[in-house]
Amino acid sequence: MVQSAECAASYLDWFCSLTSKNSARFSVTVVAAHPDDEIIGAGVQLTKLARPAVLFLTDGSPRNMHDARFAGCGSAAEYAKKRWCEALVALSMCGIRQDRVLSLGVPDQEAAHNMAFLSREVALLLDLLASDIVVTHPYEGGHPDHDATAFCVQAASSLLERAGRRPPAALLEFTSYHAASIGIETGRFLPNGGAVKTIKLSLQEQDLKREMFARYATQRQVLAQFPLSTESFRLAPAYDFTKPPDAPVYYERFDWGIRPSDWPGLVSEATRQLNLG
Repeated sequence: MVQSAECAASYLDWFCSLTSKNSARFSVTVVAAHPDDEIIGAGVQLTKLARPAVLFLTDGSPRNMHDARFAGCGSAAEYAKKRWCEALVALSMCGIRQDRVLSLGVPDQEAAHNMAFLSREVALLLDLLASDIVVTHPYEGGHPDHDATAFCVQAASSLLERAGRRPPAALLEFTSYHAASIGIETGRFLPNGGAVKTIKLSLQEQDLKREMFARYATQRQVLAQFPLSTESFRLAPAYDFTKPPDAPVYYERFDWGIRPSDWPGLVSEATRQLNLG
């Protein structure tokens, strides 16, 4: 992934200082692992864009049925549909129509096992959408789907460049979550990248974000952990994805599809399949 630091920084500045006057200046695509990640990371900023697109890599429904049963669903498919409908309602509050919301439908917790497929699909869609700016997850060991999404976005950019197509001019990141010494830290980046731009949300904007969160009824307990007062962004660093995420790794505490020690092998295999080595 090649990203001119000076050019990309100017896009970051633009994204973090949006007004209605210049909101249509660039094509912006948010690539998120699960329905609700986009609102957590960039919900209020999405309301300021002219025609953003949102791409989910997973359907938000783990196949172990734990989350589905907790939500009162009798199948993983029913839970996935419920999360999709929640996303459409939440994003409608940002002015985003259903035809601008896409999902690649990989099962939740399985993105890391499908990174070659996902990278190719992301490349095709970013090309189709003519995306100038992509906003996505950081690589920080919070959730393996988040880390896989960070990999796929950077791999997709490299695939477009190799094919002689126009890659996004800037890859930006929003905050997700990662391990704290005890528990979880939300709303902040790990110190594994460059300068962070934090946008303080007005009381009206905080109320709007609270209403967006409320539309994700199945995620109420999860979303209660995230701040409403700020949204933060930075340029995506050129990660070395062949190395496991920095310890402590949050998802190591759970059975979410992979262990941190699995990650380098999965990246190596995806890189081989994509011929990006």
